[in-house]
Amino acid sequence: MQTPGCVPHPTDPSLMFNWNLPIDTLGNRKTSAWVDQSTIHVKDKMLKKLLITGFNLALLTVTVAACTPPSETAAPGNGEATESMVGRSTYGEISLPPEPQRFGTDPEQIVLDAFGLETPREGNFNQEVTLVEQTSERAIAMLTQTGLLDDSVEGIRYWVEFEAGENAWEMVWAGRQVRCYAGRGSQDWTTELCI
Repeated sequence: MQTPGCVPHPTDPSLMFNWNLPIDTLGNRKTSAWVDQSTIHVKDKMLKKLLITGFNLALLTVTVAACTPPSETAAPGNGEATESMVGRSTYGEISLPPEPQRFGTDPEQIVLDAFGLETPREGNFNQEVTLVEQTSERAIAMLTQTGLLDDSVEGIRYWVEFEAGENAWEMVWAGRQVRCYAGRGSQDWTTELCI
């Protein structure tokens, strides 16, 4: 037993725990490993918290996976529609140009005619059209304009979707993102306005 105010003796069995250590060829323990019971209690509590947290995380992951609707890309033929919806969702929808400007034989040229800018003589302006996707039924083009001569908007990016008609492509949806100059808003592509 322990006297009040005294430090417990290291061999007091009520305070120590012997880890089952390996025994050498003579039957003696190779080392001694006495650990304070309070240390074990704290470690047990930490291990329980860690296990509970891990279990809760696993349960949350399973719940989210079970509650998430199946991907449309799993169905044959829907991969293009899903990809376009993901791209579309990051853009703010804008009004389509007048009807005559929505039709043409080349989606990239339709985009330039509708949203393109004439190259200014000053600054670092750059304008690039990229055909993101094109099948026999649909096309997606992206127009990126950077280095704009504006005090807050550094760039504008357009996402434009087309459907194939009998003899021409028709613009059916358009969205826009902006990128701001430093100190005027986000330097990432966003739908938020620059200040």
